[in-house]
Amino acid sequence: PSAAKRPLNSRFNCNKLETLLGIKMRPWQDALRDYLAAM
Repeated sequence: PSAAKRPLNSRFNCNKLETLLGIKMRPWQDALRDYLAAM
């Protein structure tokens, strides 16, 4: 099998989610720190 083609920029765009739900996604680094602290 060959490698799947991937887009050059695969970052998740949260703008629509933030607009529709009125929530702001926090930086992944903060979420990871909190997750690791809870382990």
